[in-house]
Amino acid sequence: MNLKKFYIYIPCYNEEDNIIPLLENIQELRNCSINTGIDVHAIVVDDKSTDSTAERAQSFIKTHKFVTMIKHDPNKGLVGVLETTFNDAQKYVDNKNILGIGLLDGDNSHNPLTFYPMFVKLREGYDVVVASRYQTGSMIMGVSKFRQTLSYGMSILFRSFGRIENIRDYSCGFRAYSSGIVKRVGSVRLKARSFACMVELLTVCAKNGATFFEVPFCLRYDFKSGESKMPFMKTIIETIKVLIKK
Repeated sequence: MNLKKFYIYIPCYNEEDNIIPLLENIQELRNCSINTGIDVHAIVVDDKSTDSTAERAQSFIKTHKFVTMIKHDPNKGLVGVLETTFNDAQKYVDNKNILGIGLLDGDNSHNPLTFYPMFVKLREGYDVVVASRYQTGSMIMGVSKFRQTLSYGMSILFRSFGRIENIRDYSCGFRAYSSGIVKRVGSVRLKARSFACMVELLTVCAKNGATFFEVPFCLRYDFKSGESKMPFMKTIIETIKVLIKK
């Protein structure tokens, strides 16, 4: 069987209690995906964690050759991780046996098995596939109703400003990108300094002719250990700025 490689990049900052369960879940995805012709690899991008995230990931890597790690020094934030991801991925995307790359949060709130339907859409020719909180069948667990309401309200606002076809969830970091769009975007440089960079990256892909699709998923904040690292109001303000500029 001619396997297509798929590289999952994992942004990590102080995820010592989450990184091993997440890597074990990616291993489960890898074991199952081989039968569908996809060879899954994982790349931990440690953003100069101050806890034992890097050490725990390294201990896993010693016995699991499908995982590698990139270490930032100094800390570069999520925007730096995204830039590192697209820069590093350029060495893969010229290979015809590359399906694409994926991104998911390092806090174990995203189930890697959701990549299954995302693989299908990449094979159908879509460039960016988003695991969306706002598709029929999606579930959100471990997030307060107040914050869910705020997030949904902002989603409506983002759609009003953004107007990217087929996209309802602009800020979720759980995504798959085709090798073609990664190559066209190239070594991206993003201006947004907060979590708004996730929205900016969508607009960059759109400007490079990307086609988009969303799949439902279950967000499991009840699985993660530790508090959210997203400054909510700052992210909202910077995201609106990004969409207005677009």
